[in-house]
Amino acid sequence: MRRMRETALAAVFFLVAVCLVAVSVANARASGTPTLRFTKLVPVQVKGLKFAPGETVRVVLNAGDSTRVRTIRVDAGGTFTVGFGTLPSADRCSGQLSLVAKGAMGTRAVYKLPKLACPTGPPTTAPGPATRQVG
Repeated sequence: MRRMRETALAAVFFLVAVCLVAVSVANARASGTPTLRFTKLVPVQVKGLKFAPGETVRVVLNAGDSTRVRTIRVDAGGTFTVGFGTLPSADRCSGQLSLVAKGAMGTRAVYKLPKLACPTGPPTTAPGPATRQVG
C-alpha cells in the first residue's frame, strides 16, 4: 500500500514537472519567434532574442570553410550575446555566413547574412596625375 502511494506521488510530481516545462516553452513561444542578429562582424558577435529564459542554446556559425560552435545560457529576459572571435577575411567574405541556434527546450532560430561587399585583389584606381616640383 505504501509503495503504491509513493509511486502515485512520484507520478504526480513527474506530471507537474512536465506541465511546468510545457508552460515555460509555451510562454517563451507566445512572446514571439526567437531571432538572431549580428551585432559586430570584427570580431564576430551575435545576439539572440526571444529565447526561453534559462534555456541552454547551442549556436553554430558557418563562414566559408570555418565552423565555430558556442553554448550559452539565455538570461531571464530571453536574450543572450555570444562572441566568435575574428574570422579570416576569406571566410568572412565568402558569401556563406550563417547562424543556427538550437535551444534545449525546443526554440530555434536561423539567420543567413547577405553577401558582404568585400575588396577583391589590389585596388583598381589609377594613380593620380604626375607632380612636378617648381623651384
